[in-house]
Amino acid sequence: MQKEAEISSNDGINLIVFIKENKVISYIEHSRGKGDFWKLSRKCLNYENSILTITSSKNDWIY
Repeated sequence: MQKEAEISSNDGINLIVFIKENKVISYIEHSRGKGDFWKLSRKCLNYENSILTITSSKNDWIY
């Protein structure tokens, strides 16, 4: 993934990867300024029972 995505040189994005049957089917380079997924770093979410919510912290970052 790092060969195709900016994640290796850009600390301002999260790389969200979509996997099906152990193969990458798509990915999104999501700006951390529009929502930071650092708490989910290196974790997988199950499609059937995953709900993402927006929460604002003291320094106005969203995760």
